[in-house]
Amino acid sequence: MTRASAPVAALVLVVLTVAAGCTDTDSDAEDTDEPVGALTSEQIATAVLQPENLGDGWESAPAAEDEDGTAPGCLADLEALTDQLEAEEQGGTEFTFGEVLTVESTVSAYADETQIKAIFDQVQTVAAACTGVTGTDDDGNEWNLTLATSDDAVHDDVDDQYSVTGSGTLTTPSGADVQVHLETTQVRLGPNVASVSTFDFEERTTEHQAWSEIAIERFVDVAEGEEPETETAPAPGAAA
Repeated sequence: MTRASAPVAALVLVVLTVAAGCTDTDSDAEDTDEPVGALTSEQIATAVLQPENLGDGWESAPAAEDEDGTAPGCLADLEALTDQLEAEEQGGTEFTFGEVLTVESTVSAYADETQIKAIFDQVQTVAAACTGVTGTDDDGNEWNLTLATSDDAVHDDVDDQYSVTGSGTLTTPSGADVQVHLETTQVRLGPNVASVSTFDFEERTTEHQAWSEIAIERFVDVAEGEEPETETAPAPGAAA
């Protein structure tokens, strides 16, 4: 398998990204002095991960826009709900390291926080039930994934947060079986949702936590009108 597999995985990553972000977890809410408004495109460009946050050896490109298609298995039910969302502004960057490892950092800003919360509630119920994904995507790849979700309050100073971890196999149209791992972390602050997603053929939980921590700190700083600090994560596979 080569870099060609990354766009295939993006189908699942996009759905998980929106679904995980669309979760209303009131127990994680933080009181803020002033309400946070929808971020502008310029603010979003600063709020997402930057090349200096990943370090040497990475390539970067603008995150791809959602493509038409049907997600496999129960992810299609999540996709049907999240299709109701329309961001005022959104942006992000996709980083690649080597042939497969992909990290995507995005931020979406919405006009109506109340409307987003309503959809969050619906998605939360569907996402909790989506513990296994089996089915064929539009490219003919057969997915067999096990998903685990958590709404633990890992990140401070945000209103809501959610994470999804997935692992399993992908069978290509040619019959090749590949072990795949997915990690997605989502947070909401006001009407804004930040997402960090990781895809690789090996587990990257520790690295993903480092990337998401930096990304969410940037997101919160920008939303609160502060200048983000420059922090570089350890290289993939390096000791923390």
